[in-house]
Amino acid sequence: MSDVSFPYVASYKKIPEFFTTIQTAAVPDKVTTRVLANTFEFKGTNDRPLIGVLRSLGFIDENGVPTQIYSDYKNPNESRKILGHSIKKCYETLFQKNEKFNELSDEQIKGHFASTTGKDSNNSTLDMMVKTFLQLKNIADFGEIVHPVEKLPISTNESLPSSDDKKKDFVLSHTIVVNLPTTTDQKVYDVLFKSLKENLL
Repeated sequence: MSDVSFPYVASYKKIPEFFTTIQTAAVPDKVTTRVLANTFEFKGTNDRPLIGVLRSLGFIDENGVPTQIYSDYKNPNESRKILGHSIKKCYETLFQKNEKFNELSDEQIKGHFASTTGKDSNNSTLDMMVKTFLQLKNIADFGEIVHPVEKLPISTNESLPSSDDKKKDFVLSHTIVVNLPTTTDQKVYDVLFKSLKENLL
């Protein structure tokens, strides 16, 4: 008989309500049977294993202290995918057999649970394991968690040049060709160069 086991709770029908409560209630310092009964108002003896379900899913650590996963689950925009990701890790053995294990029929899922745990298909514990899983997967989304990419501010050192900067960098050059007359009179050249200086330079 295999020693592989999975979380289960007798009051599995309360799982959707329980996870809704986690989203709305304040995050406790620890999830204890007292918190379960007095804060979450799940007072039944059969409700206590819900703490074990949270631990198996990574929502709380071995001491009952809520993890980052617990806090992330409170985001309504990501909660279903957070749970789906946690389910895949918790039931990794089953998802290794079929990466779309959650899409199998209830009978196929039960068959995999039976072969993996080594329990008889009529075993009551196996039945609760399967129904706990089914309740969980029905309130989960198994798509990839996508975090929005933050837009980084443009550094002032790398900003594009302004129009003024472009004007400063723009240089216009030109060439003037002057045909000098042939003469031996120096005064002609003096007058000519004086005129060029005054009008062109």
